[in-house]
Amino acid sequence: MKLTEIDIDRFRIWRNLLLRLDPSGLNVIYGPNEAGKTTLMRFIRSVLYGYEPLSTEPAWHRPDKEQPWRGAVRCEHHGRKWRIHRRAEFKGRGRVRISGAPEGLSADQALEDLLNNTSESLYADIFAVGVRELQQLATLGTDQVSEYIYGLSLGPQGRQILDSIAAVRSRREQLLSPNGRDGELVRLFEQYATLSARKRRPGTARDQYVRLTRRRTELTQSIDSLRERQSQINNELRGLRFLQDCHKPWKRGRELQDELGRLPLVTCDPEEALRQLAASERDIQDTASRRDKLNEKADQLKAQASRIEVDEILERERLAVSSVVEQADWLRQVEDQIQQAEERSAELRRELNHELSALEGNWSLERLQQIDASSSAHHRLLQSARSYQAAIQRQGKLRRWNRSLSKKSQQELIELNADLDLLGISVEEAIRIEQNRMQELENLGRLRLQEEQLALKIQTVRRVMSRVETDEPVPPWVDKTVSAIGWIGTAFFFFGVLMYAIGGDALETLGGALGAAAFGFAGIMWWSVGNGLRNHFDRQVGIQLDDLTDEARQADRQLRTIQDRIGSMSVAGLEVSNRDNGSSSTTELIERIGQCSRRITDLERLARRQERAMARRRRLQVLRDRFRSAQQTVNEERSEWCRVLNQLGLEETVDVQQAFDWWQRLQELRELHTRWRNIAPEAEGLRRMFQGMKDRISVVH
Repeated sequence: MKLTEIDIDRFRIWRNLLLRLDPSGLNVIYGPNEAGKTTLMRFIRSVLYGYEPLSTEPAWHRPDKEQPWRGAVRCEHHGRKWRIHRRAEFKGRGRVRISGAPEGLSADQALEDLLNNTSESLYADIFAVGVRELQQLATLGTDQVSEYIYGLSLGPQGRQILDSIAAVRSRREQLLSPNGRDGELVRLFEQYATLSARKRRPGTARDQYVRLTRRRTELTQSIDSLRERQSQINNELRGLRFLQDCHKPWKRGRELQDELGRLPLVTCDPEEALRQLAASERDIQDTASRRDKLNEKADQLKAQASRIEVDEILERERLAVSSVVEQADWLRQVEDQIQQAEERSAELRRELNHELSALEGNWSLERLQQIDASSSAHHRLLQSARSYQAAIQRQGKLRRWNRSLSKKSQQELIELNADLDLLGISVEEAIRIEQNRMQELENLGRLRLQEEQLALKIQTVRRVMSRVETDEPVPPWVDKTVSAIGWIGTAFFFFGVLMYAIGGDALETLGGALGAAAFGFAGIMWWSVGNGLRNHFDRQVGIQLDDLTDEARQADRQLRTIQDRIGSMSVAGLEVSNRDNGSSSTTELIERIGQCSRRITDLERLARRQERAMARRRRLQVLRDRFRSAQQTVNEERSEWCRVLNQLGLEETVDVQQAFDWWQRLQELRELHTRWRNIAPEAEGLRRMFQGMKDRISVVH
């Protein structure tokens, strides 16, 4: 048997797989892990020997009831092209249908002939080495590979033999090591020697046993007493630890209660009073320290004032001058701060103008201030961007699916239309025509078979009729001889009677007459029996000949009827009027039936392709509807996105990343504008303060 094609409709991970093989060479199917190579091997075995019942499949692995596992395998065997198709069932190994088998064979007999009585277990062990066996083979060493392959080739019995040999070797090494120094036997021999030595000293062993028994009893009693003592000590230790843990808190609580009893009753919170008292003491100390410093400084200033002579005018403006002198450093700092604030304000203004001019569009401070930069606006922008991007992504995904499915559908439709154009009619009509043609061919085959059977029957009847004995069962000479004896006996009887009548001796004449009468009677009896036998033979032979003649006549009528029907039939361009070349016509008829079966199979495959194409077109139509809906959603989301941008004061754009870049730059510009706007009042306030101080100084001058 040589495989030529694997056609899988549905099996495990495979769907609609058509794999053609080269029957003249070696076919190698390779691929990565989990690609489905082992599934192909299981499919071939399932088609040849049957699927596992669907009831035994796990629930998550079980196919739909309407679409069970099914497929076909084409092969060549004994010069014939076979097709084995099997469909899985809920119970049982599946329903099988075989095309190309010899006539008169059932499906089981055809499978046995195809497989040469090869059992499923033998096929699985020899012709279907799986991943598990290959993984086990990868773990073996160089010397073990040949043994393992040999065991696989022998099937389960070979593996059991090799496993038994390996177990025997392992057990032998456990019993006795190769060097003969280790092992279970060595240990047992040593133990045996020790026990034998002890056995030769029974008294010593008995004394030792008594001593050890007494020692064991003493140790057991000691252990029990120590365990009891340990339990008591543990209980006492737990009590002491509890008292130790409780004594200190209890003692501290007693002391605090005694101290609390000695304290006077206070209506306010003691802790708050303590805090207030501590704060008051700190305030008193700080106030006393400042007071002492101020007194010392006042004394020093009074001493300096008593030594200085001042002008009356200067004396009048003394306070103002001293105030100006004291604030000179502060005024210089204020002037520096004013200059720094003006420089920072000018720099921020230049940076703000530069950033505004760098933006696309006509941007100004008024437009920048009109932008809604609140958190709710940012949230709305994010939500609209997410919705818009999700709609675009969904549209892109549907577009890719639509293009891919359209390309596949167009290619499939081109191939399908080419096949349909070659066909010229619809697939259903072609299948019906081919089925009718096959039915006619089968009817013609049955008529041919009946014709051959009737012809053989007629020949058999004629041979039987030719062998029927129509001659008399008794030879004529016997009949003539016995008849002559009868007539002679009769003549002698009458002669004896005549001699007695003449006066001859009564004893001799009557005795001779009676003897002659006996011969005459025998002749008469033989004539009666012969006539009876002849009549009986003629009647039986006549009945048989009549029956055979009727049967031959009826068979001949049926043969002529069948020949008339065959002569009136012309199926698939095969003229059947030529009955001289019966063997060639039968062979041609069988070939035509095989061609018709293959044609029906091809048409059924074409019908399945047409159904798949229609289903794919329906899916494509649904996908196109979804794509149009996605386009409409994208348009709506784009309009919503542009509306949100207009509400926020941004330029309209369909680029989400560009819009967020603008939003980020505008946020930075708003922050820059806020910083510039906050620096200007600060500089103006410092300038007014500095100008007021200058006015006071000019008044003093």
